[in-house]
Amino acid sequence: MIHGESIQRRNQRFIADEPLDSIDRDNYHKLTQWIWGGVVRSSPDQINNECINIVNIVLDNVIECSKRLAMTEELIEEIFPLFKPIKMTKKIYRLFKELIQEWIEASRDENVYQVCLDTAKLKWRSPIEIALSDL
Repeated sequence: MIHGESIQRRNQRFIADEPLDSIDRDNYHKLTQWIWGGVVRSSPDQINNECINIVNIVLDNVIECSKRLAMTEELIEEIFPLFKPIKMTKKIYRLFKELIQEWIEASRDENVYQVCLDTAKLKWRSPIEIALSDL
């Protein structure tokens, strides 16, 4: 979703069913190869409206998933001060705080958002391969 509007809705090709030009085919071929890392074989000539639809859905799924992960991280940062119970010693509180901070930093360093792309790739691999074969 870009500014509340999905990539699929922004791309009017789905409504118009316009013929694809060579630039569209080439761009979506490159996107397909970038998303599936060469595992899905495609060529610009194989790209059709169904392929474009699937690639756009994958991109929407990744964006939505990434937003949910980002919100989780922000929520932890906002709620963290509320986790300091009165009976918790300063030392335990400090250790707990350090643990949460290290978890957040480790998540950033390991690119947890990759899970969003991996999930979408797995879910849509067979449909894109079928669409590419034009069955």
